[in-house]
Amino acid sequence: MGLLALCCAACGGRTTLDDSDFDASATNDGGGIIGKDGGPIGNDGGPIQVDASPPPPFDGGPPPPIDAGPPPPAPIQCGSSSCNAQTQVCCVTFNGQNVTETCTAQGQCNGAALSCTSAASCPSNEVCCATLTQQQQSADCEPQCQGGFQHPQLCATTAECPSGLTCKNSPFGLKVCRP
Repeated sequence: MGLLALCCAACGGRTTLDDSDFDASATNDGGGIIGKDGGPIGNDGGPIQVDASPPPPFDGGPPPPIDAGPPPPAPIQCGSSSCNAQTQVCCVTFNGQNVTETCTAQGQCNGAALSCTSAASCPSNEVCCATLTQQQQSADCEPQCQGGFQHPQLCATTAECPSGLTCKNSPFGLKVCRP
């Protein structure tokens, strides 16, 4: 105890902290010493540089993949032309024994409006089914065709026809799956 009293008396109760530029009674949130100007003081007695800029916002990681949806439909083969399946149909008109196939804007066909002419212009696992009745002449993509003369499957190759059928030319200027 006498040694402690001797040390305190020799210093006069003062420390180097009393003579410096910081307030020993103040501490920051981390328990460190705060200088008289309000800034923290490092272990070497100098001010600590603090980055006052806000942290970057948390972005939640990489963005999710963009779902572009299904790919656009393949072009519709229409005679010697290819129609844009998103905006056109293959319009088949009959004039006596002559068949004319032209790409026409959707809703503007004055004949058989074909939105496909083979499975190639349909989504995966669908085929091109025609309806050839007095009331309607059209073709649309469906999982399976009804068959027969009024509801045949349109095709480009025999590979897309049901078993036992072959892709053959029809009097309408299109190919259909038939025996």
